Amino acid sequence: MKLGTLVRITNIDDVNEKFEVLKNHGFESCQLVYKPKEYTMQDAETIKSAADKAGIEISAQFCGYYDTDTIWDLYSYTGGSLLENETFSFQIAFRCSSSADMHFLPVFTEVISDIPEISCYYVGYVPVTHANIPNLQTCFVSRECGLYPDILIPRKSKAKIKKEIFPGGNIFFEQGEKTLLTAVNDCWQSLWFTVNENGRTVQSGEHKITVRFFNRKNKELVGESTVTIIVIPAKLPKQELIYTNWFHYDCLSDYYCVDMFSDEHFEIMKNYIKTAVKNGMNMILTPAFTPPLDTTEGAQRKTAQLVKITVIDGIYTFDFSLMKRFIRMCKSVGINYFEHSHLFTQWGAKAAPKIMATVNEVEKQIFGWKTKASGTKYKDFLHAYLSALDTFLKKEGLEKSFLFHISDEPSDKDRGD
Repeated sequence: MKLGTLVRITNIDDVNEKFEVLKNHGFESCQLVYKPKEYTMQDAETIKSAADKAGIEISAQFCGYYDTDTIWDLYSYTGGSLLENETFSFQIAFRCSSSADMHFLPVFTEVISDIPEISCYYVGYVPVTHANIPNLQTCFVSRECGLYPDILIPRKSKAKIKKEIFPGGNIFFEQGEKTLLTAVNDCWQSLWFTVNENGRTVQSGEHKITVRFFNRKNKELVGESTVTIIVIPAKLPKQELIYTNWFHYDCLSDYYCVDMFSDEHFEIMKNYIKTAVKNGMNMILTPAFTPPLDTTEGAQRKTAQLVKITVIDGIYTFDFSLMKRFIRMCKSVGINYFEHSHLFTQWGAKAAPKIMATVNEVEKQIFGWKTKASGTKYKDFLHAYLSALDTFLKKEGLEKSFLFHISDEPSDKDRGD
């Protein structure tokens, strides 16, 4: 295993000194950060020569800066290593040669490897209509609007090839594949491959993965690339870090046009949460009440509330049956911890979150922006609710795996409130 660190080069004349310092501290590799006014091949050759002289491998280059034309090929990627139950990902970029007469070429792929589980995704593009954001100086791919690679669209890594007869000739297709590939000469595209996505056990030793590209018109091989991975005979221990990301249930309901917490919504949530778990997430935002996140004062998000509340003559009763269903679904796909939605609004905990209840058989909002966080009415509610929740969590054996949010993103000016 090689140890590395980040090297920031601000002056190309200092490049030899930078790599020598790295070498003298016992490092063998680095991530390069270099932001000139203009990227030139001469600078690339100078940096590569200095790295080779010092015996430093440039394993990655920070790409948060924008440049339209220059391609810096500072290192040749040949593969990597992983433990037996670890996942490993890599990308393969493809395009037609800019020097060729052919402007586009329909292609299909073939993956050859002795590893049984290799997932393949096409790196799809998303439209960016506002990129030139003021006061943000770095970490931009571009400040121009356009299409940018982002979404991973699943593809079949080992699809059967089927011939179809068209008036213009034969066309070969990957059977059952919804995302067909066409290489063009004026744009890079890429495929994302993940080895052992489900964290099973892979045989230790050396494995090769070869990806071949074929002309869809005549099955002629037009390109290929091979990655070699070394599976180390050891396993990752069980994850101890508690890791979460925000999960917006109203967005899924809106995007897929399904009712909140309907059977269809539960199935959609399950698929997304399952993918999150594959990528290391083991705690989930639990919308007991509609999470008061990214909501301007006075505005409201679509109701996403798992706990049903009934108020009769000022007495609160709580139904946790929907929360129970939600928790069991999450546990079935690998979630171990649950973070209760925020008990107070964002940016200072000044008000109560949006809370709905059935009051004398009529559903209405009982708390929200107009409810002072320190008010007696909301304090009484929290006392009743948290006591009932505590009983529910103990009954479900969750009292040690439930975490609570107070308010998101408070600032110093909120200290005295």
